[in-house]
Amino acid sequence: MDFDLNNLKLHHYFGGDRKVLFHSEPGYRCYLIDLGNGEALVEEEWDGLEELFESNSSMRNSFSNTSRHGDMVQIASVPLWLQRKWEEDCRGDPECIRRKLNDPDYAKFRTNGWSI
Repeated sequence: MDFDLNNLKLHHYFGGDRKVLFHSEPGYRCYLIDLGNGEALVEEEWDGLEELFESNSSMRNSFSNTSRHGDMVQIASVPLWLQRKWEEDCRGDPECIRRKLNDPDYAKFRTNGWSI
């Protein structure tokens, strides 16, 4: 079905469902819930960070420091909610984010052994 993007309504996203998955990453899911009155509610679920840490550890263990890499190399996997918290705490200072990602206390978020 085609939608006019200028007239897109909330019910177009739900397609008859009352709850749809909006965003998902390891250990975190965000749902939109249709309240039926043209409004939606956001529901978030956290399973904890262990699934994310296991995924990051696997990526870190399989990362090759000696292989050739392009310009874009993933260095970390941080949940969106935590990224937003860090951005708020750092007030847009990229050096603050860099320090957090290089800090041994946050090593489980790293997906390779490089420093930034």
